[in-house]
Amino acid sequence: MDAELRFHIEAYAEDLFRSGVRRTEAMRRARMEFGGIERAKEECRDARGVNIIETVIQDLRYGLRMLRKNPGFASTVILTLGLGIGLNSAIFTVASGFLLREPPVKDPSSVVVLTMVNPVESWDRKPVTPTEFSALRGQVHSFEGMAAVLIENLPLIGRGDPESVTVARVTSNYFALLGVPAHLGRTFAPGEDSAKQQFNAIISGDLWQRKFNADPAIVGKTVTLGGQIYTVIGIMPERFKYAFIPCAVWIPDSFVAQSLNSAQREDRKLNVFARLKTGTTLREVQVQTNAILERLAHDSPAERGWIANVMPLQAALVEEGTRTAVLLLMGVVVFVLLIACANVAGIFLARYAGREIEFAVRAALGARRSRLIQQLLGESLLLALLGGGFGLLLSLWGVHLLRAKLSFNAETAWLAGKVQVDSKVFLFTCVISLLTVLLFGVLPALKSSKLEIQAGLHGGGSAPSRGRRESRLRSGFVVGQIALTVILIAATGASIQLVIREMRARLGFDPKGVLSVGLSLPTSKYPTINSQAAFSGEIVQRIQGLAGVQFAAVTQEVPESFPRRVEPSTGILGGV
Repeated sequence: MDAELRFHIEAYAEDLFRSGVRRTEAMRRARMEFGGIERAKEECRDARGVNIIETVIQDLRYGLRMLRKNPGFASTVILTLGLGIGLNSAIFTVASGFLLREPPVKDPSSVVVLTMVNPVESWDRKPVTPTEFSALRGQVHSFEGMAAVLIENLPLIGRGDPESVTVARVTSNYFALLGVPAHLGRTFAPGEDSAKQQFNAIISGDLWQRKFNADPAIVGKTVTLGGQIYTVIGIMPERFKYAFIPCAVWIPDSFVAQSLNSAQREDRKLNVFARLKTGTTLREVQVQTNAILERLAHDSPAERGWIANVMPLQAALVEEGTRTAVLLLMGVVVFVLLIACANVAGIFLARYAGREIEFAVRAALGARRSRLIQQLLGESLLLALLGGGFGLLLSLWGVHLLRAKLSFNAETAWLAGKVQVDSKVFLFTCVISLLTVLLFGVLPALKSSKLEIQAGLHGGGSAPSRGRRESRLRSGFVVGQIALTVILIAATGASIQLVIREMRARLGFDPKGVLSVGLSLPTSKYPTINSQAAFSGEIVQRIQGLAGVQFAAVTQEVPESFPRRVEPSTGILGGV
């Protein structure tokens, strides 16, 4: 810039020199004609926008100096904003993990879950029977394909101690429909004969690392599952787990109704997935599916009264009560942030009142009102960023605590694994930190930058009229805080009641002193109902004889098991 301005001055002086003016006089006239060098530089910087960056940096430096001079004010504001922003970031982390995180499948928006609804039943997400699956498969033209899953627990015998694992019996097109390839090896071939791959198995990445020490040579080797030997043909990526609960092993099954007995055909245990064709709506699929089910109900009395409920995979992964509770908590913490911003705005008004002479002096020296507002907003931005950083640290600690509290079994640990502070949470924290500047910084800046210079320089800025206006403004903040607090208390009470209703177990008996043990009986060793009943009777007698046990009993489904979709094949209840 110096060289360019010097060139213009020298060029004008050269023109004067050629016209007969002496060189020294030509240089003097050129400088006088051009004007001040520094003024021209400022005009150039304004035109290029460089001054805005410089003034922002200057305001931030000045704000840091002011914070060092007032550590009590700075710590109070940062702590207040940090608590409000931290709560919002922590709850948004939960919402992002449960409501916004897409399932790890190909094009999840076109994958739907098919559940059944019966007006007599209290729950509208009942599984599908093999009869219904066989009738729907291949007849709903809006589907590119349908796949079924049956969850059970089976004992796994291989390396190390035996353990009970969650096994998913799936149709051979399951992985192809979801579009998830294997990490090692391969998945089931959709077109391959079921008889050729009925003893193949695919294991999860978690089981591969925990049970087999991440040994890639496990592909092609055998494991014993429920008394049956299976060959491991693939290992799934660590991020992929079964959609509803964590799964350790996948084995193929056809679920053909004709190959099952009458009781198994009507056993409502299948979770059905489907992929929509391009351009197909859920309404069209719903109509086609229910039309097929109506024809099926004419032939099978057991199917009467049931209708299909087709929902997107993302919606099916979250219970409606959970969604409502998370959204309600988001609303609660937003009110907390609003109250924090109102508190900070009141603190800013009180602090700016003590800096009135400083603002009057700056205005007397030529500072425009917009420049004063920019400086005050720069200080507010600095505090908001520091509060946002502190809030992000609080959210990290809160998420770590939540994940630690939700690790009491494999299912809850899997759910807790969804709650992660990722780029979405970081971006949300940055955006909400910048929004707090508008909430707590703009109004005090506008109020404090409106000055009467002469009265301010003489210390008369606190005139009665001005004092009344500031008093009304502070009173408005107090009224707003009280209103927000009342709303917050009401919303908090409603959210607590909702969480209690969702989590309270309506058992119908006193669970104190009742213990349960889950068992899985391999069908190869106990193939008949009589053999299973004999085993159950013997183990009940043995447990009944233990010291401290009053009663023992066997049930097929433990009351209020978590999650509700898991149904242990056998459970033992004992009273201590």
